[in-house]
Amino acid sequence: ACDANTHVRVWEEQIADASGYVPLAVSQRRTKLDYLPLLVVVYPSFSCNNHCSFCFFSKKDFTGNRYRLKPHFLTELKSVFFPRAEVIVVNGGEPFCSDEGRELMEWLIASDLKKRIMLKTNGVLLEKFGIERLIARGVESQITLFGMHEDTYHRVTGTDNFKRVMGTVEKFLAMGAGGLLEFTFVVADENVQDAEEFCRFIERHPQVKGVLWNEAFRGVKYQG
Repeated sequence: ACDANTHVRVWEEQIADASGYVPLAVSQRRTKLDYLPLLVVVYPSFSCNNHCSFCFFSKKDFTGNRYRLKPHFLTELKSVFFPRAEVIVVNGGEPFCSDEGRELMEWLIASDLKKRIMLKTNGVLLEKFGIERLIARGVESQITLFGMHEDTYHRVTGTDNFKRVMGTVEKFLAMGAGGLLEFTFVVADENVQDAEEFCRFIERHPQVKGVLWNEAFRGVKYQG
């Protein structure tokens, strides 16, 4: 959501119509929450270092990758929203592909907040940030896999990061941190042949969670 849509007063009678209260509140210039959420999902930016054919965050398809969460809102998240929340999810784009995302993760790891922290990532920059730091803080990492072979991964993402990502996965598992991992396999025309192998990979590592996500099947670009 853009900053203009982030402070919304939620009226009790509108909760049943979740699809309508946000635009109505914005149109009526109601800019304060009646109560703070227990789950906060943050999109620091829409930038990503993959270029997936089906993804609406792809640089070649979506101009929204210029979006950045503004500093004043990051400050408000830290001082008002995070202390009340029970779960904090950092999403993207790729969180580590922007200064805002890296700074937010640095802050969360260094903070003394007793919260459940979840990170949604493609895994490319995890090792650079510090796997050990994430594990020590108990951050739950959801890594999206786009193929179980180097060529498949390249067909989907347009990059050669497969070995780098799987090396990071192996380090997580070797450190006994599988319980902090969840893998999402996004099914598309380019990688559907690897879906069964992904399931076998999850079976070999019962400590991790695995999700097959097929909304992107047939490589349909987002239209909306």
